[in-house]
Amino acid sequence: MVKASSHKVELVKRGRRTYGGIYTLPTGDRVYLAHRRLKEIFRSGEKTISDAIRKGVACWAMDDETLLVMRSKGIEFVGVKLRETDDVWITRLDYFRDSKFAKIMNYESRGGALQRYLPLTFFRHKPGNRKQKL
Repeated sequence: MVKASSHKVELVKRGRRTYGGIYTLPTGDRVYLAHRRLKEIFRSGEKTISDAIRKGVACWAMDDETLLVMRSKGIEFVGVKLRETDDVWITRLDYFRDSKFAKIMNYESRGGALQRYLPLTFFRHKPGNRKQKL
């Protein structure tokens, strides 16, 4: 997983906003980690994150364009790094691209992007070092 000794190879930005970074793992593999907040877990219509996790419908989302760019750079692993706790969730990029596993939602008509949603069960989770402040 991503450790403090891993180094950031490249920040992923659009304009002035930083969306994530490409990190190098101790194995030499590169992984794209989107920087997210816990409240950004997709709940699939459930009232709380806990309910969505319990029912197995909680997902992390990534926009299709970012996934295409990462694949073109030869990156096989993608994930999410929580800003509040430094928790890391990693999966194979191929799971996001497979329609058997990932749900696709198009927000382009509302000024958004084509998004792919992958349930948390497809991710390996590594707790971070920081405690979340309540």
